[in-house]
Amino acid sequence: MSRRRKFSAEFKVEAAHRVIDSGRSVAEVARELTIGEELLGRWVRDERVRIEAAVDDHLKVDRFWQ
Repeated sequence: MSRRRKFSAEFKVEAAHRVIDSGRSVAEVARELTIGEELLGRWVRDERVRIEAAVDDHLKVDRFWQ
């Protein structure tokens, strides 16, 4: 029986950005990193949500100071 691998938050973000920033597919990057496509897809989705939330917060602050 194989042991479950654990990944740091930094690794997850870096892996997600390999997809987001390069335009490569989740499948291609997952193969490269030898991780499951569904797992990487989840990380990409989570990172996109985080990025969007950060942009929204930035816009709210900008509106506050205008």
